[in-house]
Amino acid sequence: MREHYTNPKVRKAFGILEGLSADEITRYQAEMREKALKDEVSMLAAAERKGMEKGMEKGMEKKGRETARSLIAMEKLSSDEIAHVTGLSADEVKELRKNERTFH
Repeated sequence: MREHYTNPKVRKAFGILEGLSADEITRYQAEMREKALKDEVSMLAAAERKGMEKGMEKGMEKKGRETARSLIAMEKLSSDEIAHVTGLSADEVKELRKNERTFH
């Protein structure tokens, strides 16, 4: 390919590029750096996904507790019914109910 160019600087650049490409150590180092960069991107993406999932779980749990407190305040449903609606365990609802009584 270098033969098609007449500019001496371009021909020299091709010569340097061919020299670097022929050097096994340089090529290996470039491949390892590229792999490390890809691995880093993958790890960051996985960590971000895990953080998002954890945040969503905490948010849903918080919302369930808020809903349970509201239903407890209405004094219309049993702990089992509130647990069914909110996704909390019956024991969690009973604990919330107990705590609500101590605050009021």
